[in-house]
Amino acid sequence: MVKGFINTALESKMLSAEKFSDILQQKAEQTKIVSFINPFSYPLIAKSLNLIEEIDYWFVDGMALCHLSNLRRKNNLLRASFDLSSIARDCFDYASKKEVNVALVGASESEIKLACSNLKKLFPNLKIVYSHHGFIKNKFESVYEDIEESNANYLIVGMGTPMQEEFAIGCRKVCPSLSLILTCGGFLTQTAMKPDYYHPLIKKFGLRWLQRAYLHSYVRKRLIKDYPSFIIRYLFNR
Repeated sequence: MVKGFINTALESKMLSAEKFSDILQQKAEQTKIVSFINPFSYPLIAKSLNLIEEIDYWFVDGMALCHLSNLRRKNNLLRASFDLSSIARDCFDYASKKEVNVALVGASESEIKLACSNLKKLFPNLKIVYSHHGFIKNKFESVYEDIEESNANYLIVGMGTPMQEEFAIGCRKVCPSLSLILTCGGFLTQTAMKPDYYHPLIKKFGLRWLQRAYLHSYVRKRLIKDYPSFIIRYLFNR
């Protein structure tokens, strides 16, 4: 149900960060899909009832949306992003410990190779059984087949919203070996730049947005144009 700008169906499925460990440890009969939402992606996702319903778990990526959504809640949400300052580290630690086969799809051809190399430096026991760049708009089916042949258990996909969610939903239908699919936005591109992308002081003071804005022009555009508009519309429709 959409009430003004706010999608109540989406809001009801948004989880707090502490719930992620339960998802990692649960034994599900069907592949589960985890995705993340922020002020830029919220309007895109809110328009698609199919995406909201098909994604099993939504986490809030960024403090701005956490604060806004918490205005409407009794139990506050805590930020959960797929980066090494948040739940990505938990995911890779768990996968390494349990010897989970991991597939990675996203970024450019050169970036995905660097991302895999850098992840192996951070997590030497991580079993990356398949990787592919994310420029596959018309090649989803062939990549699905390769993922299934790799016997991957986890798939981490970063193509941007809503393509990464659409890819994840389609992959679940043809890759029964997968137990968990997670979207990751720009994580693979960031990891290609540096094994642990965020500077320690940036993480300590919660200024991840500032580092990303400094390094990426598209982030500056979102902060200047998209985020203020979202905040106003969200508050107006509260």
